[in-house]
Formats: sequence, C-alpha cells, structure tokens
Amino acid sequence: METELEILNERANRLTLFFIPYQLFPEFTDEQRKQAEDELFFGTLYLYKQGKIIVNFEKDFNQINLLSKKDLLANNILRLIEINEKGKKESFNFLLDKYASRIKGWEYIYDWLNNNAENNIVDLNASNKALLQFQLDITKVHLREIESRFGISDNIPSEQPENIFIENKDLVFTNGKTVHDIVKEKNDNSELVNKSKKRKTLISNEDADKYLLKTIFNIQFESIN
Repeated sequence: METELEILNERANRLTLFFIPYQLFPEFTDEQRKQAEDELFFGTLYLYKQGKIIVNFEKDFNQINLLSKKDLLANNILRLIEINEKGKKESFNFLLDKYASRIKGWEYIYDWLNNNAENNIVDLNASNKALLQFQLDITKVHLREIESRFGISDNIPSEQPENIFIENKDLVFTNGKTVHDIVKEKNDNSELVNKSKKRKTLISNEDADKYLLKTIFNIQFESIN
C-alpha cells in the first residue's frame, strides 16, 4: 500500500518533459552522435506520462495535455490540506517537509533541462522551448504556494537530484531500453566503441547511476570507475 508521500511524489512525477543529454556520452564521435540522433536517442523530447509509460513527445502526445500537469500539482495542494485537517501536526509537518524538498529537487532538474535544451534538442522550436519553461514555472509556483499556504520556511533543503534520479531511473530510455541497458551496450557494442581505444570493463548499475549523475548534475562522488 502506497504511503501519502509516495502518492504525492508519483503525481508530481507525471507529465515530465525531458531529453537525454549529449553530455551523458562525451566520448561519442560526431558520427556516433548523428547515428544516435537518427535512432531518436539524442536530440528528441520525451514525455513521462505515468506508470513507466514514456512517449515520443513530438509524435505521440498532444501538447495541450501537458498543461494538465498544473492541475496535478493543484490536486496535491488539496490533498495536503485534507491530510492536515485529519492528521497530527508532527506527522503532517514531516510529510510536508519531505514533499517540499522533493519539489525543490524537481525545480533544479527542470531548470537544468530548460537551460540546456537548445544544445541538446535538434531544431528546438519555440513552442517546445516554452513548454520546458512552463514546466519549470509551474513547479516554482507550486513550491511558493506550499510555502505560503502552510507557513513553512523557504530554506528547506532540496532533495538531492540523485535520489530522484535513482527512484525514476527507468525514465531515461531509448527504444524501450533503460539507461543501464544503454551504458552496457555502449561498452559492449563494437559499432559504438572506438576500436582504437582499449575496451572498457562493463560497469555495474550503481556505477552507471553515479556516472550519469556526475555528467548531468555535476554531482561528485569519492570514486567513479
């Protein structure tokens, strides 16, 4: 049975517009990058709907429906009000702080996506750029409303992006493959590895997570293989 926090977080995760950054694979040649673009790996916007359902944003989704993300966040405010009316102050405050921290984490991620979109999306149009900005803006407004309505401090620390990433790591994919599949294939597939370089050892899922987090969010770890 899902907890209240899990329900709130799942709603906040829905309708996330994202792309797979070129920065994940800095060693790719121009030819390899072009091949990945042709395969709709790089340079493409995806939308995470819910329940691990991910679609190509340009081909399979009505852009107008993305606007309903604002309603999802509004429903979370309503749910918080209901929990506050029924629950104990201490348990509610704990839930509220955890949720606000999660939203701050998403705000950071959306800000990164918005600021780096033009360098990652092939022929990014003004409409899609505006939707990435919209995603960021409504998250900021949602966070400010939480702080104002429930009287919490704005200095609650942001949840670390790696926690959000690890919880939703299946969000990053291409052609039905998770990010771990892609990293494994990158080491395993001779067509994508420069033959003049020494073959790399396959890395674990944990190390793959760390590698991606380091390249996307500049999060430093004590050691990354």
